[in-house]
Amino acid sequence: MKKLFVLMLAGLFLHSCNSYLGKKLTKKSAEDVKTEDMKSACDCAEGINILLEDALDYVGNKSEDELDEDEAMIEKMDHIKEIGNFCSREFGFHERRLDEIEDCRAVEELKKTVDKFEEKF
Repeated sequence: MKKLFVLMLAGLFLHSCNSYLGKKLTKKSAEDVKTEDMKSACDCAEGINILLEDALDYVGNKSEDELDEDEAMIEKMDHIKEIGNFCSREFGFHERRLDEIEDCRAVEELKKTVDKFEEKF
């Protein structure tokens, strides 16, 4: 009975770790977001969401004063601005008109991330 319990516990542990690792390994990173990969407004929503999440992860508990002079954060914000400008020019993308983008799951995720970003700053 004890061996069966340990075997089941080990199986559950391995399954949950594999699921987490699989999601983590397939998740896009900020380095993967490039203008040449943007083919639609939905791609823009997904890309900007990834960039904002990356910036939020980087910020952590840092104050605004610390971030004002942080070169890495400045680069992150410049990348977000570059992608935003490209998407605006090419697809008419604007964060205030996200509801106009149809059939795009990334829009809801982006709205939540923008709210978190605005709370932080």
